[in-house]
Amino acid sequence: MQHPQFHAQKQPQKAACILANTGEVMTYAELDAQSNQLAQLFYSRGLRAGDHIAYQMENSHCFLQIAWAAQRSGLVFTPLHSHLRPAEVAYILENSGAKLFICSPRYLETAQQLDRSALPAVQHWFISTGEAPNFDSLQAAMAECPSVPLAQQCAGVPMLYSSGTTGQPKGVVLTHRGAINAVYTWLMQSAIAQKIDLAESVEKPIPVKPSVLIVTPLFHVTATHPMFLLSLAAGAKICLMHKWDAKTAVRIIRDEKVTRFLGVPTQSAELMTAAHEMSEPLDTLDFLGSGGAKRPAAQVAQLHRAFPTAQLATGWGMTETNAVGIGLIGNEYLDHPGAAGRLHPPLQEIKLLGENGEEVSTGEIGEITVKSVCNMRGYLNQADVTRDVLTDGWLKTGDLGVIDKNGIITIVDRKKNIVIRG
Repeated sequence: MQHPQFHAQKQPQKAACILANTGEVMTYAELDAQSNQLAQLFYSRGLRAGDHIAYQMENSHCFLQIAWAAQRSGLVFTPLHSHLRPAEVAYILENSGAKLFICSPRYLETAQQLDRSALPAVQHWFISTGEAPNFDSLQAAMAECPSVPLAQQCAGVPMLYSSGTTGQPKGVVLTHRGAINAVYTWLMQSAIAQKIDLAESVEKPIPVKPSVLIVTPLFHVTATHPMFLLSLAAGAKICLMHKWDAKTAVRIIRDEKVTRFLGVPTQSAELMTAAHEMSEPLDTLDFLGSGGAKRPAAQVAQLHRAFPTAQLATGWGMTETNAVGIGLIGNEYLDHPGAAGRLHPPLQEIKLLGENGEEVSTGEIGEITVKSVCNMRGYLNQADVTRDVLTDGWLKTGDLGVIDKNGIITIVDRKKNIVIRG
């Protein structure tokens, strides 16, 4: 995967990230240098490849720097959900065996309620900006470290925790190999579409362009993989929102000439309303995607009328699959607005299974089951749960769907009821 060092050499002054709330710009050269400083800091505090770190903060420059420094250092890095209570944070820190924890001032109150004596593995506690009692200043510690790369390390990996809707959160053990293959699966779709035998009505996915707006939290796979990691591979400019506001999003898209937007359906609907109220055509958008939930079918045609220059897309994936899965784009999505998509080639296989594990026929309801290099290794410290969902590389997703003769899948239900928090 291309990385900040590559882009720092090729386009050092290009904006890598812009914060929506402050307008602060971080160039690729700065992202590279500051990620190097963080990697050196981690090493100076005794962390080595395979060790775990965790952090809780809003979308920010620091968030991206930590993720990339950990990747360079061979560390397993876990961004924590913003809504977690102290007991849940403590559980994840204990379960993951994290040796270092970083929080931003926004989450300091939660961090201060943690019983450190019950978390002996956490050796280092940092606050990302400013100062706080019993926390080291991350910025001050970074300033003491050189901005040169560490000696070659094995690649680090993210470990994201599930929402815990059916119990305690589960640590999803991903791989660097899986993340890279997910990113390049998306990047390759345009080239692959020209080589494989698709129906003439299928519109070719567009190449990734150099400006994205991240409106969902970076602790979620929708933001980390098809937005942040994909943007690094493409050398894109990343615009970060730490709190959703539709009119602010319209201004960012207009001013920064954003080309790629991916959010939950509610955000697309609110963006459409705000753009209409502000008389902004947002004609730089060429990709308007949906993830995290299914768009109402009626919304697809409305968005097409509102943003005629943007290809509409929908996608389905899971934390357990590095977010790669199925999707539809362009005219095919307009023709099948209620569908979830078709399998993204070339690395995945899919089948729908009945109650007894048998493969169901076309048009029959079955559990969506996928196999690819992008699938997780398993759930951390939960071998029994892992065996329930992973068999010979096949992952049972818990989603029920039907597949038609053209390979288009419609999701109809979940095997287990879940709670949607927001």
